[in-house]
Amino acid sequence: MEGKLIAAHPVDDETLRRVEERFTRYFGQSVTLQVELDRALMAGFVVTVNHLRFDYSVRAKLSAMKKYLLTQQS
Repeated sequence: MEGKLIAAHPVDDETLRRVEERFTRYFGQSVTLQVELDRALMAGFVVTVNHLRFDYSVRAKLSAMKKYLLTQQS
């Protein structure tokens, strides 16, 4: 099973291996990720496998925080 890991900064081989292992356990079959860089993420990464997106980026967290704060205003 192939997927994509989009990271804000370069990913070393050990980190890539650990992320692939976690997604292999999640899906129950071997996952191989291709790495791409996107500095707009600020920090963190996004993994896409089988049309599923797992967003662990700072950009996503800030967006969620903004949405939450805007809905809390009276």
